[in-house]
Amino acid sequence: MASKAASNKSKAHTSRSLTTTRTMKLISNIAGVLLGLIFNVVALNYFFHFFQMPAPPAGSPAAMFLGAMIPTGYFAFVKVLEIIGGILVAIPRTRLLGLLMVGPIIVNFLCFHIFVTKGAGLFGLPLLVALLSLFLLWLNRATFSFLLPHKVSGPGSRQRSRYAHPDNKVVETLVPGVRPP
Repeated sequence: MASKAASNKSKAHTSRSLTTTRTMKLISNIAGVLLGLIFNVVALNYFFHFFQMPAPPAGSPAAMFLGAMIPTGYFAFVKVLEIIGGILVAIPRTRLLGLLMVGPIIVNFLCFHIFVTKGAGLFGLPLLVALLSLFLLWLNRATFSFLLPHKVSGPGSRQRSRYAHPDNKVVETLVPGVRPP
């Protein structure tokens, strides 16, 4: 009888876990499609002018910044990267590659709004894009942990260092050139 109760409890836990996993996968897909859609609409608008974007005031730092980027073709190049990255983010299988592509672009336009426009326009689309990206990065943090510097073993190392492996294993490595205290 106790075995049957434990089995039912295990099935309920597994069912709850599967429901949570499916829900998070659905939320992740919605966030990825929304982020990809935002990138593609804004980037394609640069080429096809679906809607009018407000121009910054003449002589302002924002106008001078865009005045340097647009005539040189640099802005068009960034918009092409936004289109490619937006498509990759919208597809679940290529989402991580897309996040790697659009990550520096997101940092750039957050810095543009913080430093160049002194915070004007930051609390609209730029903040939404940053939050969606951070959410997707958080969900895939174990995968992206390998991009962070790891301590590797090498000749002459004496001190051990630990870091978390994505499979929740603690891995000890040797730090080259560091001597114990």
